[in-house]
Amino acid sequence: MHEINLYQTHLTEGQWSYINKEFLENDRRKRKYSLQSVFEAILYLLVSGCQWRRLPHDYPAWKSVYYYYHKWRQEGRVEHFLEKLVRKIRRKRGQASSPSVGAMDAQSVKWGSRQGDNGYDGNKKIKGVKRNIITDRNGFILARKVCNAGIHDSKMAHELLCCCTNDLQILTLI
Repeated sequence: MHEINLYQTHLTEGQWSYINKEFLENDRRKRKYSLQSVFEAILYLLVSGCQWRRLPHDYPAWKSVYYYYHKWRQEGRVEHFLEKLVRKIRRKRGQASSPSVGAMDAQSVKWGSRQGDNGYDGNKKIKGVKRNIITDRNGFILARKVCNAGIHDSKMAHELLCCCTNDLQILTLI
């Protein structure tokens, strides 16, 4: 039985049954820690931004949580689950399951002192990296890339479009 915790990332039984069915294909093997508590720990880490080793003791050991997180990322389960969830939400809102219009934006931010990653964005006068995203009208991220801040937005647009699975019309935000 799953131990009840009082964190905001606690899942209801309905939410967990959906995640278990769609994300884990109803995996019911015996484990030291329940997959629900592992999944809730990963949600806690993503929401709070805490370090792995500072995971509260209410959750499984951080090494076990990291093992599953790394495994699911390598298998592509996280991306696949998020795509399915976005499609479901879009259908629930009466929209087509895949978007036809996206908005592209970039943000230059200061980054650490490693010279290889940093560039200079002359337009914003910032030395660092640039975060590029394409979102649909609901704000769901369809594609994302982080690059050297010296690379122009128009060059990253092609790479972002290659990451998108749909044929999109792109609106650029300046």
